[in-house]
Amino acid sequence: MVDYKATSKKDEVNLDADWQGGYKRQVEFYQWLLRGRGLKVSDRAWFVYANGIRDGGAFDDVLRSRTKLILYDRDDSWVEPTLRDVAHCLA
Repeated sequence: MVDYKATSKKDEVNLDADWQGGYKRQVEFYQWLLRGRGLKVSDRAWFVYANGIRDGGAFDDVLRSRTKLILYDRDDSWVEPTLRDVAHCLA
């Protein structure tokens, strides 16, 4: 599984911020869905994270970025219990 993310920030990109837990849950859910369709899916996922370069130069319809590959060993054990909780809540 590969997920592409893009941003433009001063610091180097990573997946350490609390709000980026959503990125991790998103890829875990995608992996769980694909497995449910009978596809063989690795426990490892990759984030291709592009960080836009803000150097003050002219834009000229060109976006430049530094791209970083971030390995993520996922854990989708939360998906099914969460879906059961959602179904229970909606019932």
